[in-house]
Amino acid sequence: MLKFNAKVRKLLGKSANRRLRNSNELPGIIYGKNYIPIHIKLNYNEISIKQKELEFYNDLVVVIDNKEIKVKIKDIQHHPYKLKIMHIDFIII
Repeated sequence: MLKFNAKVRKLLGKSANRRLRNSNELPGIIYGKNYIPIHIKLNYNEISIKQKELEFYNDLVVVIDNKEIKVKIKDIQHHPYKLKIMHIDFIII
């Protein structure tokens, strides 16, 4: 099971997400039934390298403040004509 370190992000919106991407971080969200959504930021290089592995599309673990959350990828948004990931959605399992 792959593990990713993430940080909670305070600033939301288009310009905040653009600044994150420019600083080599990837905006994302973790949500699930009966859970409050958590807006996170991940290391872009770590995600793009691990994306090529089959394990990436199975169950994952996201570590936020030393707390492990089991998740699955719900959606990955890509740039319209570049191969760059723009946003990633996780669902709690």
